[in-house]
Amino acid sequence: MVKKIVMKKRITLFLLCILLIVGVATSTGRKYIGRVASLSQSSLSKIFQDDEEVLSTKKLQKNYQSLRDSIEIKRNVLAKEYNSKNTAQGKKLVLNKARVYLRDVLTEKVYPTWYGTTWDFNGITETPGNGTIACGYFVSTTIRHTGINVNRYKLAQKYSHAIVKSLCNDVKVYSDFENVMSYLKTRPDDLYVVGLDNHVGMISKKGKEINFIHSSFVYPSHVISEDATTSSVLGGSDVYVIGNMTSNPLLLKAWLLGTKITILD
Repeated sequence: MVKKIVMKKRITLFLLCILLIVGVATSTGRKYIGRVASLSQSSLSKIFQDDEEVLSTKKLQKNYQSLRDSIEIKRNVLAKEYNSKNTAQGKKLVLNKARVYLRDVLTEKVYPTWYGTTWDFNGITETPGNGTIACGYFVSTTIRHTGINVNRYKLAQKYSHAIVKSLCNDVKVYSDFENVMSYLKTRPDDLYVVGLDNHVGMISKKGKEINFIHSSFVYPSHVISEDATTSSVLGGSDVYVIGNMTSNPLLLKAWLLGTKITILD
């Protein structure tokens, strides 16, 4: 998948060069060469930026098992600290540490490793960048890889709304996209699961940035992180079931202690 993306970028670069050459060689082209050069400069900047992101993803994919191992080590450290606390307040403080760590490692390391992995309705791969992944399996597989004890097959096969209710607390239901965005703007920086008509994904809230992270069934048909406010998939749903995953104390405790997550209907 990564090689295909890089090749497409190189082809685009080649075509832009041809366009500039033709422009210099013809009188009509010289007339518009300034516009072409301006377009080419912005296009080239985008190409190089995208190439850097692709190479970064490829590096993350190569080291994915090491990342999973480091997450497991951190989980065990936090679990030991949690078990050592004798007061409710002490345990609550450790759960907050777990919340921040799980949120950050998913958004900054785990999800980026999956960017570019091809979507398919029947995709079930466990290897980022290899094979295909459906939207539900993207959600269930990535959290499973952080050490959350959940059957990724059974969770992924549930209706999107059941996935939200199985992982989150403070679940809300909306029928209007603008109301969803207004709600998120008032919420803390966390990871949310959102169930749509026929799709499921993650929403990352960080300051003013609200991103929709999912295995997209529309172009470019792979795992992406996109601005939630302009996402055609997110904006095109008639129903939204949204819940906070990383502030769910039951999920955080289950993650630390290795307790199996109950999958709801």
